[in-house]
Amino acid sequence: MIESEKHARMMAEKVAKIAADAGVPYIFKASYDKANRSSVKAFRGPGLKEGLRILARSSPNSNCRFLLTYTNASQAQAAAEVCDVLQIPAFPARQTDLLIAAGKTGRIINIKKGQFLSPWDIGNVAEKWASTGNKRLS
Repeated sequence: MIESEKHARMMAEKVAKIAADAGVPYIFKASYDKANRSSVKAFRGPGLKEGLRILARSSPNSNCRFLLTYTNASQAQAAAEVCDVLQIPAFPARQTDLLIAAGKTGRIINIKKGQFLSPWDIGNVAEKWASTGNKRLS
């Protein structure tokens, strides 16, 4: 969760340095809106516009790649302009609009498989994403 610009930058820089020192590839995962909070009063994040602004400013300083989880197909292109990898969470992983919007960005796509999806059902998920011509799946 992006709590603030200062916090996001500090975390990205520190963890990227630890990973680099260890010779381990690293992708910073951040969320600008956590819509799955248990309480309606819980902080969800800074939102799309501010969250992407924060990550765009953090990227050159941290020298790391970014992964963003998104749950709204209309946000895919904006998120792709800042991140290296788009992640589709497990629960909405079968949503056609999310998969196609992600695929059309040309970014690497990470689709989380939910426990509720059988191995043969994930084939339909992959078919939706692959219909865009994007071959970049992690």
